[in-house]
Amino acid sequence: MNQHKMKNFLDSKGIKMTGYGPLGSPDRPLATKDDPLLMEDPRILTIAKKHNKSAAQILIKYQVGYCYIC
Repeated sequence: MNQHKMKNFLDSKGIKMTGYGPLGSPDRPLATKDDPLLMEDPRILTIAKKHNKSAAQILIKYQVGYCYIC
Protein backbone atom coordinates (compact mmCIF):
# COMPACT_ATOMS: atom_id res chain seq x y z
CA MET A 1 0.00 0.00 0.00
CA ASN A 2 2.58 2.54 -1.01
CA GLN A 3 1.46 6.11 -1.41
CA HIS A 4 3.59 7.39 -4.30
CA LYS A 5 0.74 9.35 -5.93
CA MET A 6 -0.30 10.87 -2.61
CA LYS A 7 3.28 11.80 -1.74
CA ASN A 8 3.81 13.43 -5.13
CA PHE A 9 0.61 15.44 -4.72
CA LEU A 10 1.54 16.52 -1.19
CA ASP A 11 5.06 17.44 -2.31
CA SER A 12 3.62 19.60 -5.09
CA LYS A 13 1.60 21.51 -2.47
CA GLY A 14 4.45 21.77 0.04
CA ILE A 15 2.63 19.49 2.50
CA LYS A 16 4.54 16.98 4.64
CA MET A 17 3.26 13.41 4.78
CA THR A 18 2.75 11.78 8.16
CA GLY A 19 2.78 8.02 8.66
CA TYR A 20 0.69 6.39 11.33
CA GLY A 21 1.68 2.91 12.32
CA PRO A 22 4.59 2.51 9.90
CA LEU A 23 5.87 -0.40 11.97
CA GLY A 24 2.61 -2.31 11.78
CA SER A 25 1.11 -1.28 15.13
CA PRO A 26 0.90 -4.83 16.51
CA ASP A 27 -0.71 -3.55 19.73
CA ARG A 28 -3.59 -1.76 17.96
CA PRO A 29 -7.03 -2.54 19.41
CA LEU A 30 -8.33 -4.40 16.34
CA ALA A 31 -5.21 -6.54 15.81
CA THR A 32 -5.78 -10.28 15.67
CA LYS A 33 -3.38 -13.13 16.38
CA ASP A 34 -3.31 -13.88 12.64
CA ASP A 35 -2.17 -10.40 11.59
CA PRO A 36 1.41 -10.32 10.31
CA LEU A 37 4.10 -8.82 12.51
CA LEU A 38 6.01 -6.58 10.15
CA MET A 39 9.00 -6.19 12.45
CA GLU A 40 9.42 -10.00 12.39
CA ASP A 41 8.61 -10.63 8.71
CA PRO A 42 11.37 -12.80 7.19
CA ARG A 43 11.38 -10.78 3.96
CA ILE A 44 11.82 -7.51 5.84
CA LEU A 45 14.55 -9.02 8.00
CA THR A 46 16.37 -10.32 4.91
CA ILE A 47 16.31 -6.88 3.27
CA ALA A 48 17.44 -5.24 6.52
CA LYS A 49 20.35 -7.65 6.93
CA LYS A 50 21.41 -7.23 3.30
CA HIS A 51 21.64 -3.46 3.75
CA ASN A 52 22.91 -3.45 7.35
CA LYS A 53 19.75 -1.72 8.56
CA SER A 54 17.10 -2.54 11.15
CA ALA A 55 13.65 -3.82 10.21
CA ALA A 56 12.25 -0.51 11.50
CA GLN A 57 14.52 1.50 9.19
CA ILE A 58 13.39 -0.53 6.17
CA LEU A 59 9.69 -0.18 7.05
CA ILE A 60 9.92 3.56 7.70
CA LYS A 61 11.91 4.21 4.54
CA TYR A 62 9.27 2.35 2.51
CA GLN A 63 6.48 4.34 4.16
CA VAL A 64 8.21 7.60 3.31
CA GLY A 65 7.64 6.65 -0.30
CA TYR A 66 11.09 5.73 -1.53
CA CYS A 67 11.64 2.37 -3.21
CA TYR A 68 15.41 2.39 -2.86
CA ILE A 69 17.15 1.32 0.30
CA CYS A 70 18.61 3.98 2.61
